[in-house]
Amino acid sequence: MTDPAMLAIATAASAAMAGTYAQSMGEASKQAMGALVTRIKQRFQREPGEEALIGRVVAHPEDEDAVRALADALSRLAQADPRFRDELEELAERAGVETASHASGSVTINAGSIGKSISAGRDLTIGDITM
Repeated sequence: MTDPAMLAIATAASAAMAGTYAQSMGEASKQAMGALVTRIKQRFQREPGEEALIGRVVAHPEDEDAVRALADALSRLAQADPRFRDELEELAERAGVETASHASGSVTINAGSIGKSISAGRDLTIGDITM
């Protein structure tokens, strides 16, 4: 099962990798998002077969399956390495990605000034669109 916090991080990181993350973010948030993306890429370079996920997400950031595959990989890596999980969560928080897990298993992502909230649980909702 995909960790809701990792889904939130994967969603924001996917948008950042594809260059579609909030352009009007503050400088500190932009730097933190850049550090988050760099950390994910560095870790995936050490994982056989996982590096291709980055290319898939960059090419198709709107592809729910690609984002979920990234989230699943992040979940596996974070479960195996709590320090990596802590790094991701700290960088995500600094970047303005709020990953507040609830008992229902849903997550709300506040991705800076993108103008809309993104909620992810079983379904992914961005504005008026549910996937």
